[in-house]
Amino acid sequence: MHLVLNIYNGKTVEKVYTADEFDIMFGTVEDLINLVDVDRLSGNVTDTDFIGAVAVLLKGGFVQVKTLLKDLFPDVTDEELKRAKMKEVLAVLVQVLKYGFSEMAASGNAKN
Repeated sequence: MHLVLNIYNGKTVEKVYTADEFDIMFGTVEDLINLVDVDRLSGNVTDTDFIGAVAVLLKGGFVQVKTLLKDLFPDVTDEELKRAKMKEVLAVLVQVLKYGFSEMAASGNAKN
């Protein structure tokens, strides 16, 4: 998984932050999963379900979302986050959620 967060100056991309799967701390994924309604994401989960869960999170959890984004992209500043497109932030959070759930499913299927 490759995550990208663009920072804009007007309509021009001013800076690009990236993170890869190996950069994501377990606690970051855990924090994000704990902030969403996990029951909403059981069974046959679609991208729309993930987007809906993240949208609900964004309504009441901007502080937590900023913290998560700063965990994913350690060099990003609060001022830069103000210049990130919401749809791109949403895409990053959905990718991390999907990654977290796939890793949980994989570890649940692993044999000891």
